[in-house]
Amino acid sequence: MRYHAGAWERETNISPKDSGTITKSPDKTSYSPNEDVTLTATPAEGYKFKQWQGDASGSEDTITIKMNGNQNVTAIFEEKEEEEKPPTEISSKAIYDSKTNTLSLEGILVPFIDEFTGKATDNQGIFDAQLQEKTKLVFELIPWSINFKNMFEGEETSGYILYDHKTRSVEIPCFEVMTIAKLGDGIEGKAIYYKDMTMKQRHVNYPIFHVENMTETDSCN
Repeated sequence: MRYHAGAWERETNISPKDSGTITKSPDKTSYSPNEDVTLTATPAEGYKFKQWQGDASGSEDTITIKMNGNQNVTAIFEEKEEEEKPPTEISSKAIYDSKTNTLSLEGILVPFIDEFTGKATDNQGIFDAQLQEKTKLVFELIPWSINFKNMFEGEETSGYILYDHKTRSVEIPCFEVMTIAKLGDGIEGKAIYYKDMTMKQRHVNYPIFHVENMTETDSCN
């Protein structure tokens, strides 16, 4: 985009076509000698303003020039780079119920496996499931609790519970443990939170997962 201004006349050109506009203040067909004129460069969709060239310089999209002679000012626009999409957030939740000794997982990202090659495909699903504690920090998947919610169409994501079929492990970013007082029916107390929990299925034929690591944290927010 180019703007040519003389002390008494001005001319506006666009290059490349439809890349943006230049507005003038005051907007007149002729100017008095030494009159100040403010130019504002506005990019079109898909473009961004880069800098002024010619008888003006700088990267501010608004400049003021003095009409003390013929002025040749060029506004440089360039195409915007494609913006990176932020990771898709999956609403996931993990809660251990001390009364039932059950670990409930909501929002598990699971790859679909090619049964012929045994490799993960590009398709992923979001599931819910529950695990029953067999002994301390050892859980068995409850098959009838598995619930398919929908397909996941994104490429990158965060905030999910991940099942890795290669290592047969479940990665839980953060989960909540409901505490109870061991008296009568039990009274619930303050929740405790853990992060970076890993549970691994040690035998391929048995859906039993052993907790291998976790770290206590203040909250899951």
